[in-house]
Amino acid sequence: MTSELSFPHHNYQYAVDAGKHEFIPASAAAGIDKPDASDVPKIGAALRQAGVSRVMLIHGTFAGDDVLGLMRELRRILPGAADALKSLGKRIFDQVAGDVGNYTEDFASQLALLINDGYETPIAVNRFLWSGENHHIGRAGGAIRLLDQLLTEYWSPDDRIHVWAHSHGGNLLALLSNLVGGGKEICEAFFNATQSHYRDPMLGQLVLPAWDRVKTALAQGGVRERLPRIDVVSFGTPPRYRWDHSLCENVLHFVQHRSLDEANPTKACLPSNIQDFASAAGGDYVQQLGIGGTDFLHSVVAFRSWNSERRLRKMLEASVRRRDLPRNLLKGHRISLDGKTLLVDYPNEPANWNQTLLGHGVYTRPEWLPFHLNQIRDRMYA
Repeated sequence: MTSELSFPHHNYQYAVDAGKHEFIPASAAAGIDKPDASDVPKIGAALRQAGVSRVMLIHGTFAGDDVLGLMRELRRILPGAADALKSLGKRIFDQVAGDVGNYTEDFASQLALLINDGYETPIAVNRFLWSGENHHIGRAGGAIRLLDQLLTEYWSPDDRIHVWAHSHGGNLLALLSNLVGGGKEICEAFFNATQSHYRDPMLGQLVLPAWDRVKTALAQGGVRERLPRIDVVSFGTPPRYRWDHSLCENVLHFVQHRSLDEANPTKACLPSNIQDFASAAGGDYVQQLGIGGTDFLHSVVAFRSWNSERRLRKMLEASVRRRDLPRNLLKGHRISLDGKTLLVDYPNEPANWNQTLLGHGVYTRPEWLPFHLNQIRDRMYA
């Protein structure tokens, strides 16, 4: 695969503080128990003035409805049963995990109340569900489904959507932006590389129709003009794929971080013991450990996707080698080269929620909704 047919991505060969960033101390990031609209003044007006007509929540890895890809394989044979099992599995996961590293319906409802208080016409807050698989083809499948969904709706030139993406949900959206912003040649190479995933390699039968619809739309051109403007806020997203700002104009990243290296305060240091690891002493360890080279292998039943995953790896992270993973982890990259990263020292209160999921579950707690919304208002819609 030539470099011209590779997507832009982070290769960890740059300084760890190369991207735009800012430190936010614990004193400025306090959580609020049971927040109400008075805790987020003017956020509703700011969103409406910017033309935001919808807020979308995208979960990360393992919080999806098919984290092993089994239901997708079952859907090739029994689509009705697969869809029912996916829905049931997601409901059970939401009940067990709650809002720890997961966007629940309750979280979406609380966010909707905060941004719509005092307005007759509400801004809808919707969740977008994807498989949650930890590999390229899983994130690509989510990007294709989201793009297919957006293309089925009519958007005026002034429409804007505001997206919150947790963990690899941010990389799903970054990949989507590059599919839209890339040329026809790179898109054609992408769909050729993944053909065995969305078509039956033996019969040539189409098994994932959304992929073919998006492929046709991108080949015809004019997709960007059919989409709204997209503002993105990512939470704990590992720096993997780059962002195409022709679609995602404004990108803001929240990352839990504590400076443990005096010589390089932006560096994410690996924990020195189990206690530091469990208490998230250095911040979000999942974000730190989720860089290129850490994807899972496909399940045995998803053999149709093995070749597609191998080809995608060469396209999406062409210069990232698995054997370099230990060295790249020691470099401690936290900051994306695109947008601006807020390195937040989330305080220990309330209830030490900043330590959940090795520091990765803090962002989806409703206690920090006011902090996040006020930062977004001031930095994106001031």
